[in-house]
Amino acid sequence: LPCLQSMTWTMENRRSSPADKVAIITLKLHDYSKSPSGETEVKFQLTRDTLEAMLRSMTYIREQLNAVRNSFIFLMHDHDGC
Repeated sequence: LPCLQSMTWTMENRRSSPADKVAIITLKLHDYSKSPSGETEVKFQLTRDTLEAMLRSMTYIREQLNAVRNSFIFLMHDHDGC
């Protein structure tokens, strides 16, 4: 799977109203299994609602990764003296 190399963002107006702003996210991905460059750029827009949903999902992913990491540290510590 490609790895995240970088992420940038800008704010843009979809219409004339300031309430119609969207975030334009640009992800640069690198796939080390492909040559020569294996680099891809992905752009997408997020409204406030879609950003909120994405942040909730990312928070859940972070919690799951922390739980796995903490379990691993506990197991390593638990078997330290063997």
